[in-house]
Amino acid sequence: MFKDFDGISIEVLMDRFSKLPSSWSGNVKRLRYEKDQKTAIIARLLLAYALINSDYKISIDSLPDYSFGEFRKPKFDKESLSFNYSHCKAASICAISKKNVGADIEGLDIDIETLSLAVKSVATSEEWEALNDENGSKVDLLRLWTAKEAYGKWLGVGLRYDYKNKPFIDVLKKDCNKNLRIIKLEDEKNLYSVHNQGIVFSIYGEGSLNIEEISWDELIKKI
Repeated sequence: MFKDFDGISIEVLMDRFSKLPSSWSGNVKRLRYEKDQKTAIIARLLLAYALINSDYKISIDSLPDYSFGEFRKPKFDKESLSFNYSHCKAASICAISKKNVGADIEGLDIDIETLSLAVKSVATSEEWEALNDENGSKVDLLRLWTAKEAYGKWLGVGLRYDYKNKPFIDVLKKDCNKNLRIIKLEDEKNLYSVHNQGIVFSIYGEGSLNIEEISWDELIKKI
């Protein structure tokens, strides 16, 4: 995860970006706003960082190519690893796993009315009722929204699935840890819902979750 974009110029980021495989570029350079370009580049730099600083023994000069599926989910062409990245105005994340994984992140700076309409369109009646009964906060709305998105990205189809029949109501239940919620699901899958200093993100997949927040200094030491 990366959150501190202050003082990093787009020129410096583009220079670092140029060191990555050309297949990683996607639509980054076509993004309209510079801030969106920055967060998209950082998401890819996080992927490079994860590969380099791991047991996979992949160097900056041997980063693998990846391609995009029908609904734009990226996947390595040859490596038997799964990854998924996401970015918003406030932060970028990249999840990497030996198993299939989906990730989505949103910032609390989002307009509440826009968010409520979006969540209502994907929520089951039980989920929407729970949000209203608990006086659902923006954090709760984002927990549900990112959960639905992360699952769709795990599937590789985004929100092109029957999300009304895939409830994540447990993510709305209050527990002793207000920041991290771990929801055990069928077939050994887990949903991790994280609230961290102005952002909410969800990771859907198998295994345990190890969250690492990376600084710019740490990032550029390797890339």
